[in-house]
Amino acid sequence: MPALPINLGRFDAEGAGFRPNGPIRRHGPVAKRNPIEEDLKGSGGVYAARIMVGFNVSDTPTWTMDDLVEVAFRFRKQQTGAPEATFFTTLGLYHDQARGVDVPEAGGQILIIRTSYSGETIEKFINNMVVLAEEIAGAMEQNSVLLEIQKNGITYRAWRVVP
Repeated sequence: MPALPINLGRFDAEGAGFRPNGPIRRHGPVAKRNPIEEDLKGSGGVYAARIMVGFNVSDTPTWTMDDLVEVAFRFRKQQTGAPEATFFTTLGLYHDQARGVDVPEAGGQILIIRTSYSGETIEKFINNMVVLAEEIAGAMEQNSVLLEIQKNGITYRAWRVVP
C-alpha cells in the first residue's frame, strides 16, 4: 500500500475530540489496481471520511472496535451495494463535554476513503458519510459522534452528528 494522503491523528472540535492510541488497521479487499493512486492523478485529490465514536453508553463501557467496524460495513453496504472502499481504524480515547464534564472514554475511529469505483460523486460521498455517521450514532446508542471530511489529509469539513 502506498503512502496515502489521510490523517488519523488527534482531532479536536466543538468541545469533543479523539486521541488515537494504538496501531492503524486496514480493512477491506486488496485491489489489483490502486484506485486511490488513480484518484490522486485524475480527480484533484483523495476524499476521506473519519468517524470518531466513544464506546460507552452513559458511563458504561458497551461497544468495541469490532462493533464499530460491523456497523460501518453493514450500513456502507446498504449505501453502495458492496463496501469495497478501504477502511482504516484505530483505537483511542474519545472525549466529549456534551454532559458538562470532559471525561475520556475508550473509543475508536474509522476512516473511509472515497474511490472513483464507488460510483459516488464527491457530494454524494459526503452526504452518505453524514448518513453513515447518523446510523453509527444510533446503532451504538450515542448522543453524537464526530465526522470529519478530509481532502488530501486536510480537514475539508467537520461536524458533530446526532442520530
